[in-house]
Amino acid sequence: MLRAGIDLGTNSFLLTIAELEEGDLQCVVEEKLFSVRLGEELEPDMKIKTPAWIRAMDALAYFQERLQHHNIPPTHVRAVGTSALRRASNGTAFVAEAKEKFAFEIEILAGLEEAKTSWRGALSGLALPSENAPCLIDIGGGSTEFTWSGGQEVASLQMGALKFREAYIHHDPPLPEELEQIKQHTQRLLHTLPPIPTPKPMLAVAGTATTLVAIARQIEPYDGDLVHGQLLVCEEIDRILDQLMALPLEERQTLPGLSIARADVIIPGIVILKTTLAHLGVKQILVSDRGIRYGILTPKVEPS
Repeated sequence: MLRAGIDLGTNSFLLTIAELEEGDLQCVVEEKLFSVRLGEELEPDMKIKTPAWIRAMDALAYFQERLQHHNIPPTHVRAVGTSALRRASNGTAFVAEAKEKFAFEIEILAGLEEAKTSWRGALSGLALPSENAPCLIDIGGGSTEFTWSGGQEVASLQMGALKFREAYIHHDPPLPEELEQIKQHTQRLLHTLPPIPTPKPMLAVAGTATTLVAIARQIEPYDGDLVHGQLLVCEEIDRILDQLMALPLEERQTLPGLSIARADVIIPGIVILKTTLAHLGVKQILVSDRGIRYGILTPKVEPS
């Protein structure tokens, strides 16, 4: 039985088509990512802009073509929107137009439901001992979600790689004081989190974390199977940030493991991650290549 999960993020749209048997994922048939930048220039008027709208509809049209190619009925497709669609004043209009054009419907996840869904997806394919108490961080383009206590405790903060790039990065390469502003904003938001037990391990999902692994291990072209389950220590993250800060955007785009589409948002994403790890007293992260789209495909997945 083929099913499809579609994640409409602030920065990226992702499609995963997978074979399931009795609710368990057996194999991934196809995956596709588009750097849509739906949340680009969303603030201050909180409207999805026309270029982003067009890019998004083009990506969804491609997704529908792939669903038809695999003969997947709409009942076997789940598409979910996250931060940009939650915040945009014309988000419901976007969903309505997509409903008219495509066979599948889009559901906008609340921040806390997004966190739980990301948790389910991130843990799939990771054999974690039952005594471990992981905490998941999901750094998106417009928000960052935290999930802990076996997926029962969740929090969503309004900090994201694209959001902070637009707010604070005005030079190429970024200035140290611009990174300091991102750090301070992140710290202010982190202090609103409820107490989180020191995670064992700290799980990280989404593009910032997976790109860090790809750069550190020089995985080019990107291969999710090679990224999934990799450990990164803080010293590696520090080294990569220093490397990126020394390069203008044009040179960052040529770095093995760093996609052209992510080269301008990776630095603020890393600062969010580093600041969070310091806040929680964590020295390393376990990176998952899976996230929301896997969570909506495999709702039964829990830590082993």
